Amino acid sequence: MLLRQLHLSNVTLLCIPFILTICVFFAYFHDGLYHVPPSPSPHALSSTAITQTTSTPALGSASIQGEIEEARLKASNPQPLSQNVFPGTDFLPSRPIDPLCENGPDVSRILLIIKTGASETYDRLPTQFMSMTRCLSDFLVFSDMEETVMGYRVQDILGETIDEVRMENGDFDLWRRQRSCLVDQKNCQQWSSTGAEAWNLDKYKNVRQSHLSYKLRPDYDWYLHIDADTYVHWPNMVQMLKPFSPRKDYFFGSFEPSQYGDFNHGGSGYILSQSAMKKFHEKADLEHYDRQAREICCGDMLMTVAVKETIDLANTNMFPTMNGRKPFTLPFGPRQWCQPIATLHKLNSEEVANIWEFEQSRIANHSGPASTVPPLLIKDLYYEYFKPRLVPKLEDWDNMNDDYLDNVWYYFNRKRKSRTWKEENGQYMDHLRKGDLSPEERRAHRSFEDCRIACEAVDECLQFRWQDDICAMSKNFRLGNPKRIEDEQHMRWMSGWAVKKINDWINSQEECVPKFPQPDLRLHSETGIELDAPMNLHYPSL
Repeated sequence: MLLRQLHLSNVTLLCIPFILTICVFFAYFHDGLYHVPPSPSPHALSSTAITQTTSTPALGSASIQGEIEEARLKASNPQPLSQNVFPGTDFLPSRPIDPLCENGPDVSRILLIIKTGASETYDRLPTQFMSMTRCLSDFLVFSDMEETVMGYRVQDILGETIDEVRMENGDFDLWRRQRSCLVDQKNCQQWSSTGAEAWNLDKYKNVRQSHLSYKLRPDYDWYLHIDADTYVHWPNMVQMLKPFSPRKDYFFGSFEPSQYGDFNHGGSGYILSQSAMKKFHEKADLEHYDRQAREICCGDMLMTVAVKETIDLANTNMFPTMNGRKPFTLPFGPRQWCQPIATLHKLNSEEVANIWEFEQSRIANHSGPASTVPPLLIKDLYYEYFKPRLVPKLEDWDNMNDDYLDNVWYYFNRKRKSRTWKEENGQYMDHLRKGDLSPEERRAHRSFEDCRIACEAVDECLQFRWQDDICAMSKNFRLGNPKRIEDEQHMRWMSGWAVKKINDWINSQEECVPKFPQPDLRLHSETGIELDAPMNLHYPSL
């Protein structure tokens, strides 16, 4: 028995060096596989263990000895931290560089400028910091209150507004209350109408934050302004900007109509080139636009007006690549299918996290390098978010909310609607289907079933909705949003989709070729030299 124990002890002693050697090799090659620099952490091999391993006779190979020595040197002399983190800035903490960023697009020449408000800071920013901005070495966040969120600075841009605009201006009541709050903002503002107040306050930020961004960061090629509920798909954003020179004047965005003309919608994001930013902020009368903000509804509208007035630069429409919708509300169809998508808007934190994960899954499931992943197209959002949920009917659901009005039309009995109703529902009156209606269309308003039958009879109808004796139809298809269950049956929101027609339309489409906006070069008629004037853009074969 004693001999057996001695024998086992000898075997154990002989095995220890081999086990330690295997551990060294595993630690070294595992480290190299994930490109993580070694550090003298508790998990790293101690110098004693390495010394014991290198003296093991069984590992006499010179090459192996060299690799072990290299591992020892790495463990005892880790690389400087700055090589593996984004260094801190006046706005951002130092952050480890995520391995996911290694093969991403080069975003180093684009400055992201995020606009938010204290009433939504913690609802929106943390998820953005963990997803869409995680591969950015630098970006700026402006708000209506000075804060630090997870180590990130959020600067109060309204402190720059001139006193005469802030004083005795009801638009700034929320700003003043926020500054005097002794606890968290949700507790302080729980009895206030912060939604409307935040909207009124928001319009004073755009011109000021753009000016300060250029003052703080004057050397970027492109300045991308977004809201805190906007998502940027960086590969497509970089690709979209490639044909354009930042040394020329550009003001890209997604158009929304207004009394001042089409303006660049802030939620979709808008972009100023280096040249345009420099000229605008050398000439802009900031105090004038502080005053103008009192007379205009929205900051993005004011920004468009200010750029036009100051440097005579018209905005350029990049819709639908720059988009004000999100996957569940984006209207799919002939106008929005094969185009790449660079921005989405009105996403809550859950939706931001979800689309970030979808973006990463496309990279993980791609057989080649991340740089060769095909552009994210609008139709890809359909297959991910809508197709698995497509059904003929949903109750207490609105599939038309926030749709583009030129894609929607209505059927209802005008005689049975009051004058007040007509005044309050102008969009219904403006888009009432008139003319030579089929028998199915004349009955469409009577019930959900009549509305469905009429949609089947109208070739261009791909989805429909019935509520309050009104039948709505659209030539797009989209998922939409749930609605509260109404007590009266005829007031319930009932949505339906022409599933067969939708599938037939999709099957009839040719294979998509990504269609980024292309520069329509303006050439001098005699010399053929490209002019410096802003370009018109078009989508090829749209």
